[in-house]
Amino acid sequence: MASNDGAVEDEIVFEKPGKYDFIKNITPDYTLFWGQTFSRSNILNLAGIALATGILVYYDEPLVEEAQRLGDRLHISQKTKNLQGFPFLELPSDFGTSLYFIGDGAVDIGIAAGFLTYGYYNDNSRALQTASQLAEGMVNVGIIVQVLKHSFGRTSPRPSNNKDKWTPFPSLKEYHQHVPSYDAYPSGHLATSMMTFTVLTENYPENKFIRPVGYTLMGLLSFQMLNNGVHWASDYPLAIYIGHAFGKIAASRGKKRKKDKPETSEFGSWCISPYFSEENDIGISFNHLF
Repeated sequence: MASNDGAVEDEIVFEKPGKYDFIKNITPDYTLFWGQTFSRSNILNLAGIALATGILVYYDEPLVEEAQRLGDRLHISQKTKNLQGFPFLELPSDFGTSLYFIGDGAVDIGIAAGFLTYGYYNDNSRALQTASQLAEGMVNVGIIVQVLKHSFGRTSPRPSNNKDKWTPFPSLKEYHQHVPSYDAYPSGHLATSMMTFTVLTENYPENKFIRPVGYTLMGLLSFQMLNNGVHWASDYPLAIYIGHAFGKIAASRGKKRKKDKPETSEFGSWCISPYFSEENDIGISFNHLF
């Protein structure tokens, strides 16, 4: 459990983050990310991502079609457009768009804002550090996902009539004029959701509900992105890895182990030390500390 000074289970102490730490950490984060990703110890993980992606690419088209048939049977719409709500925020219009909204950046920003507000008004370093780490993770995930999307140029199922197509390195003008035709791989929605989920599980391990709720929400989001034709199933393995990696990196910052303190009682404590006198006498000194 967290104490008032931000300790978790009397072992971890959260430090209050600086105002711009989430920006300052971007370059070090990428250094860690590339070093960890391409390390010898991570070879099996990369092989697993590549294998899972390859298998799913093979089955992508029938998987999307089956997800859409299931969506029809359950009367889950394939719409991606929300209702216009508050300025700069579109709100879900039905159950289908609500599922898709799980991965909307507004949700992750809202979670970070909630921790920031709670931490600020309650002087809670753990909440403030969580907000800073979430902001840090969102920036990092956003950068790498956009670079990869612009590099792979994979079309989404909807504009291609569920036909897979890759156009590596489309021109910036072409990309931004026809975004759905080039931005499928990897899924930014799922990567950002995974990052948020990872930071929360790392910082609040005593809250056991985070894992089942997080896995359930990401599962629903993954299904709906197949149903509404925004993503292929093979867009997911790399996205999950990116989100998890940057979440772990961000969550590793701003915390330290509490130092063990000597046991004391209401009577104080005793200290034993060597004793040397001016007459060259040698002995043992017992000192009482209060």
